[in-house]
Amino acid sequence: MALHAHSYLTEAEYLHGEQFSDIKHEYIYGDVYAMAGASRNHERLSGNIYSHT
Repeated sequence: MALHAHSYLTEAEYLHGEQFSDIKHEYIYGDVYAMAGASRNHERLSGNIYSHT
C-alpha cells in the first residue's frame, strides 16, 4: 500500500481560496480545516464582545 505525499498550502494560497469559498476555513501550519457555521445571533454577540475588549 502506497502512502500519498501530503501537500501543504501557503498562506497566500489559503487566503486566495477563502475569497471564493462559501464556508469559512481555519489555517493551521499549512493544513486547512472547515469550520462549523455560526448563527447570525452568535456572530452579533461575538462582535459585540470583541468591540468592548
